[in-house]
Amino acid sequence: MSIKIIPIMWGTKKRLIKDLVEQEIHTVQKIFEQGSYVSQWDGRGVDKKYVYRCFTDGDLPPNGIKDNDKIQTIRIQGNNDVVGLLTTYQDYPNPKTMYITNLYIDLEY
Repeated sequence: MSIKIIPIMWGTKKRLIKDLVEQEIHTVQKIFEQGSYVSQWDGRGVDKKYVYRCFTDGDLPPNGIKDNDKIQTIRIQGNNDVVGLLTTYQDYPNPKTMYITNLYIDLEY
């Protein structure tokens, strides 16, 4: 049995989360790069193509399936400003598991 895949759009009264579209890659990459301090902990540099790669290929675990991978924008309800990104993966390491790969919120918010 597999869990339901996160919908392409969902949210709350204050936030709207929806699948990333190609025109938003640059904006969302800038938000991702605000977390560059993480490289101090993991020893890796900032991935300048992370958002593009997630959009095109996915950020997959071993033998992962692109359809189980999501990259979504977090927006302010009402004005539609992009204020963050959420990446998730479902069905790994077992069908009942879903995990958040990354959650970034723009430093201005």
